[in-house]
Amino acid sequence: MNGFFSFFGKFVLVVLVIGLLIGGGYYLGKGKLPFMSYQAPGAVTTVAVTPDTPTPTTTDERPITGAIAPTASPTAATTQTVTGGGLPGLSFGAYTLQVPVSWTVKKETNAGVSEKISITQGAYTLAIYQAPTGGAQCTYPGETPVEMSTAFGAYTTIHDGSGGEFRRALAQGSTSGFTVCQKGSSGFGLPTMYGHVTYGTPAAPDPAMLLQMDAIFATLKKS
Repeated sequence: MNGFFSFFGKFVLVVLVIGLLIGGGYYLGKGKLPFMSYQAPGAVTTVAVTPDTPTPTTTDERPITGAIAPTASPTAATTQTVTGGGLPGLSFGAYTLQVPVSWTVKKETNAGVSEKISITQGAYTLAIYQAPTGGAQCTYPGETPVEMSTAFGAYTTIHDGSGGEFRRALAQGSTSGFTVCQKGSSGFGLPTMYGHVTYGTPAAPDPAMLLQMDAIFATLKKS
């Protein structure tokens, strides 16, 4: 009888231990252990991850071109103001003009009767001469010569600072030296309102020098 109770006690103890183990495992699995799920194998999708690419910026490095480009104007540092004319007893008025400092200016006056301003660089001279002299009409290719007229060849048109229109041309048969005539009510004639204007040049003058002389003449203004 004692052996039966001894065996029964051991059996109960083993059952209790197993129950405790099962209950403890359930408790731990329910409340403490992380949940794990099983997913059956299937197709795997691979997603390629690329770093963000910054949007490129561009800089327009084209040079500024076109007609909005500014043109240098004569300044006091590059030109000198020349005054002349207005002698009493003469019909010519006073005037001013702008002359580059690289050109030499010479004024000659004869006791208030005449005046000559010479603007020179090398073999080129622009001269303005006021004196009591006669005048003549200027004719050009295609025009019929008239009495007391001077015939000229091809001409260059120039406008001064007071709105006048002028023509610079070689006298027919000449190879150097130009004369300037002014447009009036009956055509072109000389002298101009500034006086007799001539360009002294060598034979076959440099076109660039003639342009410089024309630019100086174009600054003439009545004062």
